[in-house]
Parts: sequence; C-alpha cells; structure tokens
Amino acid sequence: MNELDRLRRQMRLKDLSDMINKLEQLKLHAQTSQEIIITLEDIRDNLEYLEAEVKNFLSLFIGI
Repeated sequence: MNELDRLRRQMRLKDLSDMINKLEQLKLHAQTSQEIIITLEDIRDNLEYLEAEVKNFLSLFIGI
C-alpha cells in the first residue's frame, strides 16, 4: 500500500467515524422527524460517495 492509498483509507475511516458519531448524536438529541430525515439523507449521500470512490479506485486498479 502506497502513501496515497494509506491517506485515502484514513480519510474513509474518518468519514465513517463521523457518520457513526452523527447517528449517536441523533439518537440522543433528535428533536424532530425532519432533523432525523436530514441527518439520514446526509449519511446516505456520504455512503454513496464512499461507494463511488471505492468503485473508481478498483476500476483503475484492476481495470474494470
């Protein structure tokens, strides 16, 4: 694993950790259903971005 791969992995892990923290905060402090929906949509968007990033990396790496 080269330095760029290591840094990308660290960024992905931080993003996942941030999403977990958002969910924990949501569970403890959510006031409205709208707040819950907005947070869940944000997390969904972040997961879709991470999925696309991994797919793009794999396509470059293994030529998919």
